[in-house]
Amino acid sequence: RAPGPVTGGGRPNLHLDCHALGDRLILSGLPQDADQAELMRFFSKHGATAASVAQSRSGSFASVAFPGMSEVARFVARSVHTFADDK
Repeated sequence: RAPGPVTGGGRPNLHLDCHALGDRLILSGLPQDADQAELMRFFSKHGATAASVAQSRSGSFASVAFPGMSEVARFVARSVHTFADDK
């Protein structure tokens, strides 16, 4: 994770590790205060159906479920993803 400058008064830019496993994405390096609702605001726009967050001493991790592998493939094929807090 490499935090960048804060833009628009929101969170700093983040680079997250992401692994595709079947119909899910596994994310690591999340901020400690990241929650399920915040992840679903972003990932539901890309077809996700559920998200869960786990916390440990070394950081936060998440699992994001999609309807199928094609939706996961479409998501990871893009090189840049922007989280806009436009609720």
